[in-house]
Amino acid sequence: MASKSRARTGILLGLGTSLLLWASCTPGDVLVGGGGDDDGAPPDPEPDGPTLPPPPPEFGVVTAPRTGDTIDDQGAAARVVVEGLHTAAGAEVEVLALVAPYDRATSWRVIATGVTGAAAEPGDPDEPRYPFRLEVDASAVWPRAGLLSLRVRAGGRDLAGFFAEAEACWEGVASWRERVPRCGSPFTSAGIVLASTDLPRDDQVALDARYLDDKGRVTPSDTAAYYQAIDAPATVAEFRARYVIDDRVDTTYYNVGDLGIGREMHCGTFPSGGGTGVGCYVANYGTFGGSRAQALNAAIRGSQNGGSSGEFATVAMVYRPPVTAPNAVQFVVYGADETLVTEAVLDTHGDNASIPNNCLNCHGSHGEFDAATRSVRNARFLPFDPAAFAFADVPGFRRSDQEDALRRLNALILRTEPPPGIVELVQGMYAGTGGVAAAGAVADVDFVPPGWASPGRREAYREVVAPFCRSCHASREVGGASEMYDFTDSVRFSSIAFGIAATVCGGGTEDVHRMPNAEAAQLAFWRSPARAYLGAMIDLRGPCTP
Repeated sequence: MASKSRARTGILLGLGTSLLLWASCTPGDVLVGGGGDDDGAPPDPEPDGPTLPPPPPEFGVVTAPRTGDTIDDQGAAARVVVEGLHTAAGAEVEVLALVAPYDRATSWRVIATGVTGAAAEPGDPDEPRYPFRLEVDASAVWPRAGLLSLRVRAGGRDLAGFFAEAEACWEGVASWRERVPRCGSPFTSAGIVLASTDLPRDDQVALDARYLDDKGRVTPSDTAAYYQAIDAPATVAEFRARYVIDDRVDTTYYNVGDLGIGREMHCGTFPSGGGTGVGCYVANYGTFGGSRAQALNAAIRGSQNGGSSGEFATVAMVYRPPVTAPNAVQFVVYGADETLVTEAVLDTHGDNASIPNNCLNCHGSHGEFDAATRSVRNARFLPFDPAAFAFADVPGFRRSDQEDALRRLNALILRTEPPPGIVELVQGMYAGTGGVAAAGAVADVDFVPPGWASPGRREAYREVVAPFCRSCHASREVGGASEMYDFTDSVRFSSIAFGIAATVCGGGTEDVHRMPNAEAAQLAFWRSPARAYLGAMIDLRGPCTP
């Protein structure tokens, strides 16, 4: 997983802690229409400008919990501590939870009440400075390993909430009146969304998942016929001699973002008709679901020994211009003995070993293989995103040692006629340091594209799209049905919210938990706070449990 979440976990108390304040309503009490300023509105629109509107004269803030906070043990901690400040002393405070049927317009239930204090905290008299603190038992409304959405209200208004990483945003901003528009969450109708990562065993997290199976399966005979059609080199050495001739770049890392294995990557160029082709081959080390340290150390040893054969497979790709031609992008896999193989296992289940179909799930996620014509269309090379990699603390193999190699690899990707999403990502990562063509340019792993730059959207991009979606979805083309899945802007992302919710959280079909599509990425997703950010941004009609 490549998420840079700074989610806090100190929001819950043990079961033995007594309640300071408790619910003032019966279990059947429901707030209809969302109440106050919400009036049952649809999901929040895109905020205008870089900040939110300033708060009204009388307002309050919720300092804990925050959207993106997580808990990893619901059995030992079931009480949520709700804390905040308000401009009024003695104001009644209500805590509401979203309950089944999880409709933002009708399903908010009051689960606790209290009042703000009579003694003001030191500070500007125009700021919220009357504190409140409630300990709320959420066990009845927080399904195990699911989401909990809370709203806190006082004076008929929702109090401003924040994201887990708020301190980094408001550093140096002393006034709450300034902090709210700069750092507050715009998703008031979603409330403050918390994620439980108290998961079952990993092998039970996504029982209905079909890893890398969106493109279906083909037989080894189909793969052998495909190899014949593209004249696949018989060995790794032959591949290297034919396709990795000039501009060679080498790097070694652990691929956190999708397969979870050590990788020794080699790319270069070759003459191709009237243009220049690009060839890459990557030797793979470790075991799926195994130790990151062992896989990375094995990849380093392989690189130092110059073997480039990997422990179990070497995967190779070729680009021949123009990209619109059949088989312009080709896939070839070699076994540990460096000879051709017709199947490649890519997860602990061995779910889909079909070549090239398992590759096409990400490398041109709208690509397709026609076994009858032995041809691949709409396949693409993917960018090298350092945020999705882990590097060893070994001289020569640290990220800093390989930064320029990563830059050169991304410069090669731009020579493969990539779709706009990949161009935007590569250019955006290097924009601040002179561009991808500039020697010494360093990738910005916190890059957020313009289409996600508004409040709330940028946080969702960093915590959800960047680590779990963009590496594959950036390969989508502009135009036609494929375009809605390219995720380069938040409006398009939100427009298919129902489909995203169904494929990620489950829709009662065989496609339950279909995304993220690779096993390592899916397990990392469920262990992360990403669902909380997703639940805040789009209308998830359920607790999003594994």
